[in-house]
Amino acid sequence: MKSKLLILLVFAFSLSVFSQKETQVLVGKILEFQNPISGAHIYNLNRLNGAFSRDNGVFEIQVTLNDTLIISHIKYKTQRLIVTENYLNYELPIKIYLEEMTNYLDVVNIKNHNLSGTIEIDSNNASKNQNKDSINNDSRNLANQTPNIDMGKHFIEPINNTDPTGNSTVNISTAIPMKFKDIEERKVLKNKRDFPDRIISDLGTSYFTNTLHIPSEKIHHFLTYCDSKNIIDLYYKNDMMHVLAILQEESMEYVKIED
Repeated sequence: MKSKLLILLVFAFSLSVFSQKETQVLVGKILEFQNPISGAHIYNLNRLNGAFSRDNGVFEIQVTLNDTLIISHIKYKTQRLIVTENYLNYELPIKIYLEEMTNYLDVVNIKNHNLSGTIEIDSNNASKNQNKDSINNDSRNLANQTPNIDMGKHFIEPINNTDPTGNSTVNISTAIPMKFKDIEERKVLKNKRDFPDRIISDLGTSYFTNTLHIPSEKIHHFLTYCDSKNIIDLYYKNDMMHVLAILQEESMEYVKIED
């Protein structure tokens, strides 16, 4: 009886020591060149835990050998790191360098025709402008235009004036709309179009195939399946922990459906 108890105690101790060796705290530092980056998100795809870099760029996170870490920041390109023995045996904080994200925004060019906003005045002064035909066309188009509130805010509003005789007059101004709504819609569509390739690049194909058990040819379809959970918006807000939780949860139902 005593020998059996001793064997169990030795086994439990060995298992505890083994587990402690398997799980380690990885210390790292997030940098842009030599400048520390604070507020970077570090996620362990295998253990589903996360951490943040502090003001000095340093972070600590629980890892095991061959875990995959995702390092993301809203201003920088996402990095993916596989935990190797070299990282685990490194005494100083490992240095991870991020590359700044360059955003190309839609540019709206507004031609300046020196319009006052009053059709009558602009029409009379049109001859003074080198682009006479263009301004006349603009004035005629503005005169026939019906303001559309869905197209954005108006830069010029109708103003009521009173002349010296006391008679009330109306200075008819024409609203010049900017299609901000159209620009925003294009941005949303672009984000939706780019999302699958971007998140696959960030997480790696193996995360979907090995961890979530999604066949490689169905990854795009699976990401579309997750649309209803607002995953695209969360991804572009850099809320990766929430994104990973959605992928984990939805993959279980998706696999059942596909099977």
